[in-house]
Amino acid sequence: MDRVVSLLGAILHRPHLATYVKHVEILPTILFDPLYDAYGEWKPSPVWKSEVKSSGYFRKVAEMAKNLVSIAHFPSSQDWVVAIEGGDPYALMTLFLSQLGNLRTLRLDFTFVWQSGWPGRMLTHALSSAQHGLSRFSHLAEVEYGVNAPETPFFER
Repeated sequence: MDRVVSLLGAILHRPHLATYVKHVEILPTILFDPLYDAYGEWKPSPVWKSEVKSSGYFRKVAEMAKNLVSIAHFPSSQDWVVAIEGGDPYALMTLFLSQLGNLRTLRLDFTFVWQSGWPGRMLTHALSSAQHGLSRFSHLAEVEYGVNAPETPFFER
């Protein structure tokens, strides 16, 4: 989880670095190592609560992320703020992605679809509005969003 905060912080503190990122692949889900409740909502682990969230660095990154949500006029902005303050890795990673203007390929784990669809919300908003603070993704040529989802009994052949 601290890697997600570090990536977002690096891009928010030094936006010029985003121009160098052309390909992003976030597989498998072990990157986040989250804990989920019975409803599939992300819950911070004890390590997150004690180490990451209490750090001054996280507080700075969270404030910058909330400012980005405000500037970009995200629909349901309060949902984003709650997710940021709670340290939801999917929302934070989505905000990282929103800053990558030269992104060419994007491959995201299936849990990004499952966990509130943060990238889908952000991409829809970025591509369909006159927003500020988000990439227009004018170079994005290939997106794989949730293709590694495991088969469920409902879809078995």
